[in-house]
Amino acid sequence: MGPGFRLNLESLPFYRVKAHKTLNFAFVTLLALRFLTLIWPQGQIDFEAMAERLATIRDSSQLLSVLQLSRAQWLLLLADLGVFFIAFLAAVFYAQALIIQTSLFPEDLENKQMNRSLLELITALASLQRETEISCSRNNDKGDSQEDLAKGAIKITLSRFLPCLPFFFLSFIFLLLLFLLSMAFFALPFMAFASAFLFTFFLMMSYNLPLREAMRESRAAAYGAKAFMVMQFVSLYMLLFLVENLFLLLCERSLVGFFLIQSFFFACRTFIVARLWAIFYLIFCAGNEVKEAYSTAHL
Repeated sequence: MGPGFRLNLESLPFYRVKAHKTLNFAFVTLLALRFLTLIWPQGQIDFEAMAERLATIRDSSQLLSVLQLSRAQWLLLLADLGVFFIAFLAAVFYAQALIIQTSLFPEDLENKQMNRSLLELITALASLQRETEISCSRNNDKGDSQEDLAKGAIKITLSRFLPCLPFFFLSFIFLLLLFLLSMAFFALPFMAFASAFLFTFFLMMSYNLPLREAMRESRAAAYGAKAFMVMQFVSLYMLLFLVENLFLLLCERSLVGFFLIQSFFFACRTFIVARLWAIFYLIFCAGNEVKEAYSTAHL
């Protein structure tokens, strides 16, 4: 089993976190918001028909008429963007909380051997939650202290996350525009930019770095690994897309069931991708030892 496939497998159990109540609340909220936008009876936008009309225009003067939307359609579009922005924030928060959780828990820190190989690191990350659950079941007092520590991790995450909200909003708008402009080039410019500056948010929150320095550190940490990370994200999306469509085939006659499955996988995909995001940060921003281990793993 290759290390890339093992990374994808490790990103799937996103529920392996200490703060289960917080995760459950965020998951249900995302699912409900996405379901409401999908089942909204008014203002549905036929993007395929719009694309066909765009293909037929011959001068720029016809562009505005083709892209003209009704008031209900604009409201739906804004609601969709709002849900995606909330999912973006949830992904950043989840990843940062997972990073803090891994660094705070003593038994996690002991098993996270950063000075060995990437394969050993992945194995350690995969076993963190299982070993923690075993230790909790053996000692109730320790379990109580870990619950307090989990709450402390959430408080630390909030204290670092909330001041960056305006920056997250601007980043979301920028990344959205970059993605739309990159669609003509198979999203390659977007993937190149995102992979180079993948760790910027966490470096800013963890070390209070200014934006320029955080971007420089992120680019240095991702040097030589950008193609590998893009490949893992793409393969993970393809896997989730395949599983989602298999379930959608079972509910093609039920519109409500169809939208519920789409909403469920939307929430799952948000946290699964965020978990992989956090794992990449733990691997490539943990120090020179991990970078050297990565280079010897022949990925």
